[in-house]
Amino acid sequence: MCLLTEAIKVLDGKLFNTDLHAERMNKARKDLFGLSEKFDPVKFLVVPEFAAKGLYKCRITYGREINSIEWSEYKPRKIITLKLVRCDSIDYSYKYNDRTVFDKLLEENNCGASDAVIIVKNNRVTDSFFSNIVLSDGDIWYTPKFPLLTGTKRAELLRDGIIFEKDISENEFYNYEKVKLINAMLDFETAPTFLTKDVKPAI
Repeated sequence: MCLLTEAIKVLDGKLFNTDLHAERMNKARKDLFGLSEKFDPVKFLVVPEFAAKGLYKCRITYGREINSIEWSEYKPRKIITLKLVRCDSIDYSYKYNDRTVFDKLLEENNCGASDAVIIVKNNRVTDSFFSNIVLSDGDIWYTPKFPLLTGTKRAELLRDGIIFEKDISENEFYNYEKVKLINAMLDFETAPTFLTKDVKPAI
């Protein structure tokens, strides 16, 4: 069975963006399994006492039904080096539990624990291997129009008019000043931010 996953932010016992997580889960279940029954995380998630204070991640693994629910304290990755890599064959339209495709890509590009990659597919800038990205031209923040995965934080920021979609080619990447890595656990204000001039180009 094809398993998928959702990672929901939990801060001081509060679940964030459950509507957007539910929307993505229900779309995946309909597209992949033909199921129209709606999941609503709010109805079946009960925050455990140990997660009532601090920042935690609720990880839901599911297919046709819920497979498992895990709660863990969240500590952000410490990224030092960011690089562009090319991979035209990659497909991650749904948030699959199996991330072998990314593990292989990191291995092929000799990436260590403190390295992250931004993937270029068919000459278009897409995502990092664990996040969506946003790029600043000094005024406005843009996110690639064709991401590998439509993230919930990305959807929230687009909905709120904080970022805007734009088709960004590999050659245009360095026209921007900064790049941020955003996901459900990384807020826009505190997300890891790099100067694009410090991002290693694809070989």
